[in-house]
Amino acid sequence: MYLTQKIKINPSDDVIEFFNRCIGGQRFFHNHMLQIWNELYERDGKTSHMTVIKELRKRFKENSLVDKDGNFYPDLLWIDELPLNLIETARDNVKRAFDAYFKLLKKNPNDKSKGRPKFKSKRNSRKSFSILRKSNSTFKYNIDKGELKFTKSPTLHIKEKLRYYTNESEIKQITVTNEAYGWYISITYSIDPYSLPLVNNDNKVGIDLGIKDFAILSELDENGNPFKINFNDIINRKRLVSLE
Repeated sequence: MYLTQKIKINPSDDVIEFFNRCIGGQRFFHNHMLQIWNELYERDGKTSHMTVIKELRKRFKENSLVDKDGNFYPDLLWIDELPLNLIETARDNVKRAFDAYFKLLKKNPNDKSKGRPKFKSKRNSRKSFSILRKSNSTFKYNIDKGELKFTKSPTLHIKEKLRYYTNESEIKQITVTNEAYGWYISITYSIDPYSLPLVNNDNKVGIDLGIKDFAILSELDENGNPFKINFNDIINRKRLVSLE
């Protein structure tokens, strides 16, 4: 199973510089892939993320990248300073955004603007970037020293330890955000479910009120799943009481 832990960090100046390059780089690739997707979709009425990637690589090779405002980008040497997975994660994010858009479009074919992926602006967009794990070398985390490093990044020191993290754990994704109160890092990693502490209920039951279900209890049913009480149960119970 996976656990995500969000931690406030105090990065050094060189780490902050690296973070800002990643934020700008992922926004750059998001916007260019979105621009290519829009062009191909308007021209052909359909496209795919693989077609977009091929077109992006072609424009890279030809030095013919042009954004939606007509700006030309002949010098892209700074891309070599970015983690490779940064580009792949941007591609995956654009793909997921369009998958969600086309799903909405099937339900409302007359409303082509609803849910359509948007360009990210430097001023208004959330200042963050994400990197997905693609191989064993994507992330390196030293449990004892609290040191985290991913490809082409300086070493980041994390004071707060990752809960239930062991030498067998694997980091799946990292998201870094620059928020009002500083820098934060969200780390999603695998854990051994058997390493979680056992809870002594002492006949006490936790209740989580929801929207889809009326309540979800901490107590398990005969299949080992959290016991749920849905709204129909409540309605039917009220009807039975009124008939008594």
